[in-house]
Amino acid sequence: MKLETLSDVLQWTGEFHRQLAQHLMSGAKVRQDIKVQWLLEYLAAHERLLQHMLLGFQQQASTNALNTWCCEYLDKQPIQLILALEFSKMSSDQIVAEVLTQHERLIGLYRYLLGKADTESTRELLGQLLELERHEAMRMARDAGRLDEL
Repeated sequence: MKLETLSDVLQWTGEFHRQLAQHLMSGAKVRQDIKVQWLLEYLAAHERLLQHMLLGFQQQASTNALNTWCCEYLDKQPIQLILALEFSKMSSDQIVAEVLTQHERLIGLYRYLLGKADTESTRELLGQLLELERHEAMRMARDAGRLDEL
């Protein structure tokens, strides 16, 4: 998918969260360690929630913000997210670290686009997306730590 507008970025990000959720669930299905299985299932559910939240942003954001062109920015800062991960073979710490790394890349994208935004509506949307990703990454890390304490 060629990312040209902010709407495209939101669609792509939502699809990324959906695919990440699928990979996490695939890993959960083959794991024998129940704690790791719970972690994978929790993270997958959280990724699906993020996908739905992004859909809500798309439906409520201003048309002007969604139609903002950002392809020149993305050409300079290509997005490199990795979905070919073997969650079924990773430790809990490796799983959490990898998921958080992916979220940090999304946060970096939103931060970069926010720095380039020209209009108030675009800055507002990107600021909300940036805060959503930051908050949810912190929440996942916190909750994963709690699961590890069980």
